Amino acid sequence: MLIDWEQIILIVLGSSVIATLVTKSFDWLSEKGKKKEKEYQKLYAPLKFYLSCFESVIENKNQIIELSEREIPIDERE
Repeated sequence: MLIDWEQIILIVLGSSVIATLVTKSFDWLSEKGKKKEKEYQKLYAPLKFYLSCFESVIENKNQIIELSEREIPIDERE
């Protein structure tokens, strides 16, 4: 059972078409993922920034309260 040239050409063309379709589908899906990632960054990056600022403000406030509650020894020489 030999394969003639017409069948070889059809196999090559068919596999090329399938490879092209798979590549285009993958490109479309990756572009869609990148677009979602950009939207996510655009929406949530400022929120994350302000939350981290808020956390540091709370941490600083707690440190100030903790330091203000400490008893400071009075030097008796003065």
